[in-house]
Amino acid sequence: MAELPEPYLKCGVLCERVLDEKDGVLSFVRVVDRHIVTAEGTKVPVEMPPGRANLTAVMMWCGGLGNHEAKIQIIMPGDKKWESPTFPFFLDSFERGYNIVARLDLEIKQAGLYWVEFLLNGKVRSRMPWRVIYRRIEHPPAPSSGET
Repeated sequence: MAELPEPYLKCGVLCERVLDEKDGVLSFVRVVDRHIVTAEGTKVPVEMPPGRANLTAVMMWCGGLGNHEAKIQIIMPGDKKWESPTFPFFLDSFERGYNIVARLDLEIKQAGLYWVEFLLNGKVRSRMPWRVIYRRIEHPPAPSSGET
């Protein structure tokens, strides 16, 4: 028995949010490839404090047939990995596609280059860089009231 053709990744993107219109068409709002963490004040830490990044990931699969499983994997600096849940889907014709929209709430512990990988059936089908930047803005301390 011949294997069914696997779908292609039509689109893999990170954005702030997705509009899912009544006709089923998706619109991406603020497509991103970086995340800037800003610390401002008189005593700004040298190392980036841990924080969170709230993003939306989209995978659009098309051109295949049968049952498949998609997943998002993020390789963080230091080679630590984060994985999304698995998204099973079924394609019954070549001209039909399947869209996966996933909200990501990521714990960000350090600045650097992250790789977002789009997996199908356990294999990486595409990857994109996503950079976390730590921006420090240090202000001089205010003069005390006794100084002139």
